[in-house]
Amino acid sequence: MRSSRLFSPTLKEAPPEARGLARALLARGGFARRDAWLPLGARVRARLERIAREELDAVGALEARGDRAALAEVLRREVRSPKQLPLALFSVAGELVVAVAGELPILPAVQRIVARAAVSAQEIADDVAGTARVLVAGDGDDTWLVCDGCGHAATATAAVTAPASAPANAIEPLVEVHTPGASSIGDVAALLGGEPARFVKTLIYVTDDNRALMALVRGDRGVDERRLCAVAGVEHVRLASDAVVRDVTGAEVGFAGAHGRRVPVFADFEVAALPSAIAGANRTDWHVRGFNLAREVPAARIGQIRRSVAGDLCGRCRTGRYGVARGAFLGDVSGDGARLSLDALIAACVEQHHDADGIVWPAALAPFDVCVVALGAEPDIAAAAEALAAELGARGLDVLHDDRDERAGAKFKDADLSGIPLRVTVGKRGLAEGAVELKLRGDKETTMVPRDKIADELCARVRGRSVS
Repeated sequence: MRSSRLFSPTLKEAPPEARGLARALLARGGFARRDAWLPLGARVRARLERIAREELDAVGALEARGDRAALAEVLRREVRSPKQLPLALFSVAGELVVAVAGELPILPAVQRIVARAAVSAQEIADDVAGTARVLVAGDGDDTWLVCDGCGHAATATAAVTAPASAPANAIEPLVEVHTPGASSIGDVAALLGGEPARFVKTLIYVTDDNRALMALVRGDRGVDERRLCAVAGVEHVRLASDAVVRDVTGAEVGFAGAHGRRVPVFADFEVAALPSAIAGANRTDWHVRGFNLAREVPAARIGQIRRSVAGDLCGRCRTGRYGVARGAFLGDVSGDGARLSLDALIAACVEQHHDADGIVWPAALAPFDVCVVALGAEPDIAAAAEALAAELGARGLDVLHDDRDERAGAKFKDADLSGIPLRVTVGKRGLAEGAVELKLRGDKETTMVPRDKIADELCARVRGRSVS
């Protein structure tokens, strides 16, 4: 490929819309603009897609087209016999998605894809069902929790928190108090005083078979519905309508309490640890003081039904506390399939492999193996560079021949921004000495290599062989 025919507009500065380090470098190197891959970026993406195909082919998955839900539906409808199992379908259109019936080693395949892209990543628990989520730390808007004691990492939904303390005994009688118009915790706190952490938030949900249940969390917390489902042993829940709330509590929305109700009650550990709390009275415009879960609702099932947060005591080691880590989620892997954002994986690669001059592509993702730079407009230099590029192409290397009529500095700068692993410069002085200049992207020094040895040298470096 000749640079004079390649559309790869490099930039001195990243455009304002290129938010984040990776996007800035990809924009400056001429790989991408906004939500579009330019030709150089498309070549990187194609190399990553090839890696994904190789690794999924290796574990027996078959390429198809469609999103994860569509592929899963095909397997659900069309697999009629155990003899067809295991079976997996995958697609690399957009993001990599995999749907699995039976058991196949999809997580190891995803791990190898990430590793071959030279990205350092880890897998963390993503939810209460044990889904693994693949992530990288650094430049990204996603967050997760990491224990400063044992290093356990998980999403806020999956990070297990140790109970703050044992269930508390009651210390005050249950007393109704008038709270006219105060249906939110903020309103009641302003009226009665006290911090939201001393309140019980009571939410009513309905299961798929229209059974009502109550979920209780501390007033400064929210219910994690996936965790609630796990504790309640149901597939899905949805917030009850106002009519259902009135039917269950006998009051308008905002005044619900768990005491005296004939529906299952699921309470977070923190609620059980409150000796005396403020809760709804099941009577419009009234609340109660002195609510104690063990006394008022002895049959309540206690578990973690809220998200973990920074500062929580780790439920694994029970000595460390969770802190927040920031970065980017690349995908997830579960028993029935996987999803991996190839674009996010490329961005992670850029973030982990760059220097002050631009991207330093690992060989597996580089848009070209070698950049041949013709340094000068003399016919003999152009002919020598052309001959070298043709020779390398004939030997199976992917070559970018920079034949542009540009100054040496501009060509070298663009070569650095493009991040191609190997740069060979054909110039007047080298030709006179029967040599060319070899530079590895990321190195500061250059090496003069005899012209008749350079093809062997480059082939050995690209293919990982030593030169005899």
